[in-house]
Amino acid sequence: MENESFETLSKKGDDATKQHNDWASAAHYYERALQQSDGSTAQKLSVRHYLGESYIFLGKEEPTVTLNDVIEATENIGSIKNISNFIEMFDIGYRSCYDQVLNFRAVMESEPSAVDIKDILTFIKKDCFGWLAKCDHWLQAYLECTSEDMKAPFLTELAIAYFYQGAFEKALDTSEEGYSLAKKKPTILALQYHAMIAARYARNIGNYQRAQEIHDEIKNLNGVKDMDISRYTKVQLLTERLRLLLELKPQKIQEAVEISRNILLHLNRITTTRALVEAYCET
Repeated sequence: MENESFETLSKKGDDATKQHNDWASAAHYYERALQQSDGSTAQKLSVRHYLGESYIFLGKEEPTVTLNDVIEATENIGSIKNISNFIEMFDIGYRSCYDQVLNFRAVMESEPSAVDIKDILTFIKKDCFGWLAKCDHWLQAYLECTSEDMKAPFLTELAIAYFYQGAFEKALDTSEEGYSLAKKKPTILALQYHAMIAARYARNIGNYQRAQEIHDEIKNLNGVKDMDISRYTKVQLLTERLRLLLELKPQKIQEAVEISRNILLHLNRITTTRALVEAYCET
């Protein structure tokens, strides 16, 4: 309907992603929502962030500009005196910075010549960490944490960029730093994801003992259960553990077979092509 409100359209966009993974419909509803006259500044920035996220999944060129608009609009949020408003705006900007990193990585992976890995490294170190630093005083005042405490997702992405660059030792060290920080402070990513990246890079350089330790740690962490992660992350974790076991064959082959069976039980509801291809290849 043409006269639908901002709230109605944004909710339809949310439902399209959460219920159906329908990013095209989500983008359509978010675009229409932003054309409406109602909706607060924070609400519209939040929808713009989700629109940028939808564009990433659709493989469009627009997410860079869309997310940059949100990041720039949230750079000087220190003047916000209301704690709940500050937290809301910080969360929007924080997630937009992270999604911009994912956007650049997605472009690089699909078209390597389009984005230089050095540019991704610079964006994380300069722009993302710089954005966080501007919020440091208010993070300490409102949330009793520092900008350093919030770096874990960006450190994990930094590790991934180092890996693509061929700096494997640096990738492991940085992923370990992100994982260690994530254990102290909850992040926008599941703790298991940070652990998986660290375990992957430990395995990559042949440090099988450390990789095994990380996999064992994540199974025994207090308060962290399988139900706390998505099926997608669960499949990624199991696939990475399977890779480790296959490299330790023949002594671990029976355990590898059992994990393969476990992975196959989860694949019927996975829609992400990469996770499916990787899981099927390993199983």
